[in-house]
Amino acid sequence: MGFTMPSCDPKPGEIWLAYVEFLDHPGIGKVRPVFVIDVESEMCIAIAAKVTSKDLSADGSGTCV
Repeated sequence: MGFTMPSCDPKPGEIWLAYVEFLDHPGIGKVRPVFVIDVESEMCIAIAAKVTSKDLSADGSGTCV
């Protein structure tokens, strides 16, 4: 995942808030915590864990995290 942060100074190893789109609903998302992996110029590479309050066991797709 990549996103621009024009007025911030993230550093690898930090946790930041970022707008993350839902994979199953393009154009829709929420602000979530992300772990900064690398920063190059104005591009920040980060990882986010999929966290949900939806009960995924009901539809057989997995369990709630």
